[in-house]
Formats: sequence, structure tokens, C-alpha cells
Amino acid sequence: VLRAAATFLTTTSNEPRSLITILKKLAETGHALPTDYLALGQAHIGLGELDEARQIHSSLSADLKDSKAGIELLAQIQRGEGRHLEAEDTLR
Repeated sequence: VLRAAATFLTTTSNEPRSLITILKKLAETGHALPTDYLALGQAHIGLGELDEARQIHSSLSADLKDSKAGIELLAQIQRGEGRHLEAEDTLR
């Protein structure tokens, strides 16, 4: 049930607070996928919770941080912090 809810909310991405709740429950039960952590970071960004998003990004595996989605997450955090030039450099 949690997986279905997470998939639905990630796809529709219109309720970040609900998505955060579901993804945290998945993580607590050990059923979160690596992509769930990326979605969790995105949801925090959507709510302006940049510190939480940065903590999630910091906890990602090196492979996930270096993936396109991981790099995009970092750039979105930087943009949210007002560091637009650094975000552009991150994406290069």
C-alpha cells in the first residue's frame, strides 16, 4: 500500500507533504528505493525545506549523487538557496 501511494504521489507530485510522510514511512520500514530518496529531496524543495533536502542529498550514495537525478537535486537546492550561478555550474 505504501509503495502504491508513493508511486502515485511521486507521479502526480501535487502533495509534497503527503509524499514526504509516505516516503519516510517506506524508509523507516527499510523498503525505500534509492529513487525514493531523490523524490523525498524534491518534495522538501517543493516546500522550501532546503536544509532537509540538503541532508538527504548528503546521505545519498556516491553513485546516486553522481547520477543525473542526483546532480539535478543538488542544483535545485543551490537555486533555492539563491546560488544560481553555482547551480548552473553544477549542471555542466
